[in-house]
Amino acid sequence: MLSGFNQHEGDKAPAFRGSLYFHTDDVDGLWQRPKDRAHVYYTIENFEYGIREFAIYDNNGYMFQFATAASHALTSASLKVAGINKGTLVPHNRG
Repeated sequence: MLSGFNQHEGDKAPAFRGSLYFHTDDVDGLWQRPKDRAHVYYTIENFEYGIREFAIYDNNGYMFQFATAASHALTSASLKVAGINKGTLVPHNRG
């Protein structure tokens, strides 16, 4: 949510709350670029709701989340490149 000045809240500048969420066809490839250079909120992972995603902060403190459908990201070819046996994948519980 982007908000303008609010006299009642004492705002001194426009503010942004929340995150920016981007869908991409190659979240694993995209992850390779910022993983060692950005302030990482959470690393790339598969979520039980069927999304594979990661999140980083930019230099202004805004969160950017990048995602793809987990079924798209977890093709047999991509698992083979990662050296993962598809039968060993277990959903990660962030609870």
